[in-house]
Amino acid sequence: MTGVHAYSQKQLEPGDELQLRVSSTVPYELSIVRLGSDPDSMDKDITLFSTSSEAVPQAIYPGSYIHISKGLTNVKALTLECWVRAFDIWSRQGLITQIEKKDELSYGVYLNEGKIELKIGNHILQTLPGYLIEKKWHHVVATWDGSTSKIHIDGFLVADSLYSKPLLELSGSLRLAASSLKEKTDLFYEGDLANCLIYNRALSKNEIIAHKNSMALSNPAQSGLMAHWKFSEETGSLVSDRSKHKRNGQIINHATWMIGGPSFNDKRGPRLNPDYQPFKDPTRGHSLRFASDDLYDCRWKIIHKYQIPNDARQGFYVARFKFNIDGELKYYNNTFVVTRPANKAPAPILVLASTNTWIAYNSYPFAANVKAGLTNWRTGAVRKLSKPEYPGFSQYQEHRAGQPTFQSGLRMPWPNAGPYKTYYEESNIFSQWTRGERFLHLWLEDNNYSYDLLTDMDIDKNPELLKDYKTVFLLSHSEYWTEKAYLGMQDYLSEGGTITALTGNTMFWRVSFDEDYKIMECRKFPGAMAASESTQVGHVFHSQDGKRGSLMRYCGMPAWKLIGLETLGWKSQSKDFQSYTVVEPDHFLFNKPNKIDVKKGDKVRSEE
Repeated sequence: MTGVHAYSQKQLEPGDELQLRVSSTVPYELSIVRLGSDPDSMDKDITLFSTSSEAVPQAIYPGSYIHISKGLTNVKALTLECWVRAFDIWSRQGLITQIEKKDELSYGVYLNEGKIELKIGNHILQTLPGYLIEKKWHHVVATWDGSTSKIHIDGFLVADSLYSKPLLELSGSLRLAASSLKEKTDLFYEGDLANCLIYNRALSKNEIIAHKNSMALSNPAQSGLMAHWKFSEETGSLVSDRSKHKRNGQIINHATWMIGGPSFNDKRGPRLNPDYQPFKDPTRGHSLRFASDDLYDCRWKIIHKYQIPNDARQGFYVARFKFNIDGELKYYNNTFVVTRPANKAPAPILVLASTNTWIAYNSYPFAANVKAGLTNWRTGAVRKLSKPEYPGFSQYQEHRAGQPTFQSGLRMPWPNAGPYKTYYEESNIFSQWTRGERFLHLWLEDNNYSYDLLTDMDIDKNPELLKDYKTVFLLSHSEYWTEKAYLGMQDYLSEGGTITALTGNTMFWRVSFDEDYKIMECRKFPGAMAASESTQVGHVFHSQDGKRGSLMRYCGMPAWKLIGLETLGWKSQSKDFQSYTVVEPDHFLFNKPNKIDVKKGDKVRSEE
């Protein structure tokens, strides 16, 4: 990745240590900066610390799969069985593989050019194309009895060939949903995988048909069973082998749970019954979804450390990198929030930073570095700035092969949260992240109002914090909310607190976090606004808490109960982002605490 890319903790308190993880291919100057009084310029920013560094490139390793360290030791006969629902059937992808340093000892079953491919040593058996349909479940069984290899798809024998050389002295690890090229994990699978089995014998035709007809719900044949991964965990990073051989697996790059298996009818009308409970559905089954661009934690080493001063003011800060690429001066800003310290008495006003929304819009974390100043960062506009081999998915952008995005990683760069990113560059500039929220901060400071700053994640961790304040300001685009934050806000209002909602599209989608705040999960309802067309209605349950997701109002937490408003829709063209029109110039908000000189019919931009 050319240039500079970085990430750190998303929020800190005074006294905390900022840990900057940086990948750079050029030398740079680094400054730790509190954003100043001009939202569109660096001139009035306050620099706390400066240093410089030589280039320190760091790699990324995208792609989800399962690693099983305990492979088979010798193979004289074999069955590889799984259910697949592929989003891409054309590129070569590993399904169940064990790759040795000597290729003639390796084996596996693959997708390749619309075909299923079985590899036994140097022997390769392929089906004809045409048996597989993208985004549809298929039962795949590849067998070898020591002399003949066969492939069955959906219970039918579709390819066979002679081969009689056994595989002995194996020592490598197994992979599910990937394979290996030049001793590196590669050939990542794009899709859903269910009920994977390995036998040390060739299953009979009747056994194969019985397994197919069971739709992965009943127990498989036990004779010769060497491994069975059912994926019934539905959460976490480990998968258990249900055979006696304990070939348990480690999920790399997270993958996606709560998809259901081949038996699951996940198209049950426009909405699931509100009483539906996935864990009590005996026909739901289990599977795990993989993607070649899954990446939620870059795992970069720390390059810089800086202790936030104990007397640091709350606010938006950046780690600012200054560097040259091909003779052009560039800046890269890694935004983080310094919040109220726990040992400080609260101010009367709480301003809530909409960091969940910033995370949800992080479509291209490795986008090319751009010029300084205001930059259009709309999802479609920034697409051209990111190379196709880099991960580029968000709650508004599907995975590379079309898998819906249900998760966002926090240990990643988030350049869209930079202070000069706008959503349009036309005459009516629109901002909805850092820049869009700064105008109230500056107004409060200019008018000597004491306020505290917290983030969405702070309220999710401890909703009781709300009760310290007389009023809470929601700003810009407070769209993504957790259940704990919503219920905490509901309790706060019931005890006399107030909300000032200076935000559009508020409390719209439900999100949740894992225990370590590494992953934010959001399950957008199929057919709803901004949801992927590939989402199925049965996939709206979160893997982190097992509860229904998608629109807050579908989860029993409508915005109108807290702020009196509900979002019904929007228009997507820039010309539709219009200024507000003043209807009642005598309204108290135009006159107290300071009079604003407006008259009926005046246009007021949302940022002013």
